[in-house]
Amino acid sequence: MEQKIKSPTASLNIFNMFKLFIKALLTESFTYNIFKNPYIFFGFLAGLQVPAAYVVGDYFGSIGLREHDVKHFFVFFKHWVDLHLSQPVFMAVFDIATIALAIVFGALGTINRNIQRKKMADILNNIHIGIMLIDPQFNIESDYSSICEKIFGTKKLAGKKIENLLFPSKEGSRQFLTNYLNEIFNHEMFINEDINEHNPFNIIEYESEDGSNKKILAVEFYRVWNDVIIKKVMVHIEDITETVNLKKQLEEAAASARTELDKTAQILNAGIELYQQFIQEGNNLIKQIKTSLKGLFSQRDVSRINEALLFLSQFRVKALNLGLTFLVRKTHNLEKVLHNMKQNFSSLNESMVNEIITAIDELQNSMEEDSL
Repeated sequence: MEQKIKSPTASLNIFNMFKLFIKALLTESFTYNIFKNPYIFFGFLAGLQVPAAYVVGDYFGSIGLREHDVKHFFVFFKHWVDLHLSQPVFMAVFDIATIALAIVFGALGTINRNIQRKKMADILNNIHIGIMLIDPQFNIESDYSSICEKIFGTKKLAGKKIENLLFPSKEGSRQFLTNYLNEIFNHEMFINEDINEHNPFNIIEYESEDGSNKKILAVEFYRVWNDVIIKKVMVHIEDITETVNLKKQLEEAAASARTELDKTAQILNAGIELYQQFIQEGNNLIKQIKTSLKGLFSQRDVSRINEALLFLSQFRVKALNLGLTFLVRKTHNLEKVLHNMKQNFSSLNESMVNEIITAIDELQNSMEEDSL
């Protein structure tokens, strides 16, 4: 048996609308805000038509249409006042009805605003990119996507300055962003398509004030026009930290793979037998190098560095003769470290000696790992 799906009844919808209406009347200050809620004026003008028609009819019905009175229309308002004095209860009914209609329309304006806000909130809460609006003073407005709070690790972003949010601990960057935003709000600076072409903040390294939250963010700006005036700027913010890190890891892996291929090619070009022979000779030289360096710190004998340099030079020449440039580069770097130790021998310490011995071990490992 098919199960029928019942649609919401009209009475239920009316009841929900009634609840929204009562809430708008009793709890929403926007309902009575004559500066922000235009619905109040529509309601007032609609309610004013009936008493205005009565006053006009009474006025011209009692004294007749006169050209003088039409030219000086303020007489009509005087008659309005006279009717309030002569018929206060009757005219008060009109006044109350007019005010009540203005309030009713004001409540409808509040309901409409709340519905639009809910629609906007639903849209912003279901997108995976940070979106916020800023006013000409660079204040963040109340409508922004919830992911913005996740990106910056803080709630209640509304009212904050966008430059303080993006650069909490970098005064120079804040000033730079302020200058750029001034240019964006100046409609003569760029056409809309050029804003992000000139955007110096397309990729920024964000760091919270306490240093606990670090991210790489992609930031874009879009103008929101009102006729010829730039009313707001919409800011798109995307956390690309994982993407950037993954790209870096892939680049490092690719570079490592290329290095390994180069090393393998060099070994094959040298010949397997010659390379095996080089390993034996290289191990003997490395053993002599480490023997020369052991006790260097305790004995304070600079000649030990000269011995190590001599053996290291022999190792480099053998590697160079076989075209093993990957070992030549490492050997050359070790020679530079030893020369620096020799020049600063008076400040030599044990940790420096241990570090160079560790580096020589790495040279030996690199050589043996590539044996075929």
